[in-house]
Amino acid sequence: MISKNLSSFKFDFDIKKSFIVTIVLDDYPAITHQTHILLGKEYKEFPVALNIFDLEIVAKYLNTSEKFIDYIERRIKYSQYFKADNELGFLGFHLKKGLQKFPDSNMVALDNTWAQFFDKDYYGEISGVKKKQENLRKKIGRNERCPCGSGIKYKKCHGKNN
Repeated sequence: MISKNLSSFKFDFDIKKSFIVTIVLDDYPAITHQTHILLGKEYKEFPVALNIFDLEIVAKYLNTSEKFIDYIERRIKYSQYFKADNELGFLGFHLKKGLQKFPDSNMVALDNTWAQFFDKDYYGEISGVKKKQENLRKKIGRNERCPCGSGIKYKKCHGKNN
């Protein structure tokens, strides 16, 4: 139960940690980088700033509350250590290598190749391209419908030259 008065909130459970996450409704991938510039060097940790579209992708790949909170905690903890142009760069790196400090390194700059994973995987899935590619990999029987979507049997469509 949450009770609210004008000066504070009271919860009937203990909150051990809290994190600041900013979500903007515009497609503004640079919000992550801009937050660092806006707040300046005096901050040791920066809040996570996401646009709504990146939040959808983050939620898909970090599909449990534990994974999501762990990611947010690491993003804030290592906000001075990792630098990237957008949130998908951080997420791509986190999914492949994990956000952690590496020995003999003062900073890690993440280029856009870390975000390109989502171009193929996520956007390929929602656009249907990924499914079409999977269908093309399957062996097509001559009497099955052609995977091009024409509705014609494969042997009379793209299979007639085989």
